[in-house]
Amino acid sequence: MLSNKIAQQIEKIPYFDRSGAQSITFVEDARKIVAMIPVKDRRDPATTYQDVGCGTGRDALVLAEQLMKDLQHAIPDAQDRLWHI
Repeated sequence: MLSNKIAQQIEKIPYFDRSGAQSITFVEDARKIVAMIPVKDRRDPATTYQDVGCGTGRDALVLAEQLMKDLQHAIPDAQDRLWHI
């Protein structure tokens, strides 16, 4: 299942950068941040998102994981939903 693959990628990202040049958002914190986005916006396929940090990609993966659930009714096909995200 595609959602499981997203979850696996989230867990593969290390919790810290050994160089010390980058701060990493923990998965739990990223989920709290995504939860702050109103559900009506997360369920709207027209809503767009920007990851201004562009670090490890954990925030974007957590958002993608949530959008796979929230857009299920708007875009029923999982592969189409993933391509849309």
